Amino acid sequence: MTADRHSKNFIFLMFAMTVIALIIAVTADEDQPLPQVASKAKEVKASPLMSEVVDGIHTPTGLIADQNFELVVNNCTSCHAPKLITQNRQTAAGWKSIIEWMQEKQNLWDLGKDESKIIEYLAKNYAPKNEGRRRNLNLKKDEWYVLE
Repeated sequence: MTADRHSKNFIFLMFAMTVIALIIAVTADEDQPLPQVASKAKEVKASPLMSEVVDGIHTPTGLIADQNFELVVNNCTSCHAPKLITQNRQTAAGWKSIIEWMQEKQNLWDLGKDESKIIEYLAKNYAPKNEGRRRNLNLKKDEWYVLE
């Protein structure tokens, strides 16, 4: 008996909602967009990853948010931490050899047409730097002494 009453209430509620939707559709001005739709459209970002970029760095990964960084996030960080990228510096040939090694030894999938874009991103943003681990010591010769 109670289930029958709930079914009738549900059917009545669905009928009422349909009537209200039809009334709104008939009375709405067709030339004016609905205000809710217009405001939602402004909130949509081009990419959800770009919403987490601060000062050019993608904060969850620490990667530089440059062109094609989303390909790197999607293909590289699904298997390993992004720190493996940021701590290494390679030329394009070096990054290519690392990708080939991962494909041969670590079952990395074929990156297809994205491989050149990924290598370009890595070589541009994580290229070798011309700097040593530390500066040379500035020693004067007259400071040296002989040990006895």
